[in-house]
Amino acid sequence: MRVTVIAANENRDRHKFIYKPLLATSHDSVLLLTRPFSRYLSGLISFFFRQKPDIVIFMGVGVKELIAYSFIRALKIPFIVRLGGDRLKDLDMVAKSQLSSYKYVHWLKYKVEKIVAKYILSRSKTVIVVNRVLGDKVKQQLDPQSKYFVVPQFLEGETTERDYKLHKPLEILTVTNLRFSDKAEGVIWLISRLDDYVRSTREKVRFRIAGDGQHFNDLRDFINHAKISDFLEIELLGYVTDLQEHYSLADIFIYRSHHDATPNVILESKRYGLPLLVNHYDEFLALVDNNVNGIIYVSEQEFADNLTKIISDLDFRKEIGMQALNDYKSRFSIEAVRFELENVLSEVGRFKC
Repeated sequence: MRVTVIAANENRDRHKFIYKPLLATSHDSVLLLTRPFSRYLSGLISFFFRQKPDIVIFMGVGVKELIAYSFIRALKIPFIVRLGGDRLKDLDMVAKSQLSSYKYVHWLKYKVEKIVAKYILSRSKTVIVVNRVLGDKVKQQLDPQSKYFVVPQFLEGETTERDYKLHKPLEILTVTNLRFSDKAEGVIWLISRLDDYVRSTREKVRFRIAGDGQHFNDLRDFINHAKISDFLEIELLGYVTDLQEHYSLADIFIYRSHHDATPNVILESKRYGLPLLVNHYDEFLALVDNNVNGIIYVSEQEFADNLTKIISDLDFRKEIGMQALNDYKSRFSIEAVRFELENVLSEVGRFKC
């Protein structure tokens, strides 16, 4: 089959989550980016002539995808929408942030994007999601006859073995997207909990925070004005292109968010065999088997107790780190995802979307 993946140009190159596993199959795969617009439009027009795909996969839904949607509906080409998160919820949150910053043009832009996204989703017969929890949420936005398939998000790169001996000072890492206020608030919560820990133990901790977005300055202001113990050193790294050094150096990975589906950073921490602490959130339950390949905490006390256990118990720290690495290999490697994607394409090829 000839499969065309349509995706936006952006720093994270999220099209790779489908396109790279697709390249490992026997299908004739083509990537069509939405910029530059002239090339995008030319690619769509070619559908009418010699390059009509058998299936189109949208990496998200928005205004530029609406143009392609018009073409493929006219040509009756089956299509799939791939969602890495709740697109409508994402757009609502970003629009709210723009409104609170008095950026009315940007607010209007995201409202229009949401209208378009709802329109395309309501007419999508097949959707790929990264986990079943997200699928159950998104299903409410689809036609009742629509189907969703779970194809986990993969992570490429070499796996890393470690000895699980702790650094001095202790190295703790989080990586997040500060485009969303919820995630910035999550980092502030983590800083406060680590501050409590070092005050009670008088153990030195270096906390590295990687990530950028419109709430970066809010986080920096909090750090600059908060009365943080001298035992807690905070490094606000901003956007980091290559995180390998930071994952390799970290002893523990911690995370807090209520706005995610499959955070790539949790998969990255697994690939590096890091012991990880994440908050209880439905989507994270599909990624972390509590006390097996990571720790899920509910309360401040659970966070503190489990952080202490990871730090003080080498055998436990090593066990959950190694189990995290094994989980990455079995579920989130490119080979595992390629197999799931093949199954979806075989099924979709049997009917028109």
